[in-house]
Amino acid sequence: MIKAIAFLKRDIQETLSYKLVFFGHLIGIVFPLFTFFFVSKLIDGSNIQSLTPYGNEYFPFVLIGIAFSSYMMLSLHFFSGIIVDAQRTGTLEALFCTQTSLPTILVSASIFYFLEGAINVILYLLIGVIFFGVRFVNPNIVGTLLISILTITCFLSVGIISASFVLVFKKGDPIMWLFSSISGLLGGVMYPVSIMPVWLQKISKFVPLTHSLEGIRKSLLTGASILELITEIKVLVILSIILLPLSFFFFSKAVIKAKKDGTLTHF
Repeated sequence: MIKAIAFLKRDIQETLSYKLVFFGHLIGIVFPLFTFFFVSKLIDGSNIQSLTPYGNEYFPFVLIGIAFSSYMMLSLHFFSGIIVDAQRTGTLEALFCTQTSLPTILVSASIFYFLEGAINVILYLLIGVIFFGVRFVNPNIVGTLLISILTITCFLSVGIISASFVLVFKKGDPIMWLFSSISGLLGGVMYPVSIMPVWLQKISKFVPLTHSLEGIRKSLLTGASILELITEIKVLVILSIILLPLSFFFFSKAVIKAKKDGTLTHF
């Protein structure tokens, strides 16, 4: 716990040293939302069948897609970003030479980014409610949190595998690029999965973000119960059980190889 707090204090101090970052980030949230709000004016009232399960309104659909997919993608980049920063500042080798376990380092280094991502999601939803009139009727907050945690676990696992690749090969990261691209295309961020060709819909079922956004939209827009979300929850639990141990295995092997080759500080 002491080490986790130390990591968190470091990251907060570093972020606060850049005063204008928050305002730039806020603008980066608001402007795209205006774009999608105006696009929704072209779609709403058209009785589009693929939007019916989500209240037949496009803007709440895409608001949730942008807000939560941004958080998931941020979690995907956590560890590779942490590794690269530590390599550049020369602290990575010293960190791995301590008696701190790898899971402790990984979890502690990601706490701040978890909090930052959660704040971003809240900002997105608050802006949607206050400025764009989005209404969440009887939202299932517990279901939303449960699905979010499971999805973040999946994305963090892929992120750790990606960081392993960075540790060993330094330049280029096809794992993150491939996973991000597939998630953005097939995850249903901007449009319902049901409008895609059937063969793409089948592939999308292997993408964690597909089940995540489906479950979160059901929770927030229709108030679906935990029982009604059981399919999405089961899939995300299975993926988490498979990916998390696998990611720690790959990362430990990557650290051992980097130490053996003497390339921990290379980037």
